[in-house]
Amino acid sequence: MYKIILDNMSFSAYNICMWDVYSTEEYLIWFSNLSDFDKEEINYKVRLLEEFGPNLGRPHADTLKGSSVNNLKELRIKTNDHLFRIAFYFDVNRNGLLLTGGDKKCKDEKLFYKDLITHAEELIKLYKNYNC
Repeated sequence: MYKIILDNMSFSAYNICMWDVYSTEEYLIWFSNLSDFDKEEINYKVRLLEEFGPNLGRPHADTLKGSSVNNLKELRIKTNDHLFRIAFYFDVNRNGLLLTGGDKKCKDEKLFYKDLITHAEELIKLYKNYNC
C-alpha cells in the first residue's frame, strides 16, 4: 500500500514540474511534412524540453548565436538522414514556444542559421503582438 502511495506522489510531483511548450502554426506545418520516424525523434527532444525547460543543454539544445533575442535556442536532433534544428524560446511567462524547424544537413551552415534566426525572430514578434 505504501509503495502505491509513494509511486503516485512521485508521479504527481513529476507532472507539476513540467514546462508548458507550445507550437507556432509554421512549426506545425513543417512538422506535419516529416516522416513518422522523424516525428518520433523530434517528439523525444520536445519531451525533454518539457521536462527540463530552459535548462535543457547540449547535446539536446543550444543557444543560437547571432540573434537579437537573448534566449533564442535550438533543439538539436540527429538521425541517420537528417540534422534537424528547431528554434524555440521561453517567453516572460516561462512558456516555451517551438517557432520553426529545418534540416541543416548538406546546407551552408552560416546561411542556414541566418535564415533560421531571421524567421524565428519574426515569429517571436508576431507571437508577442498576438499575446499583448
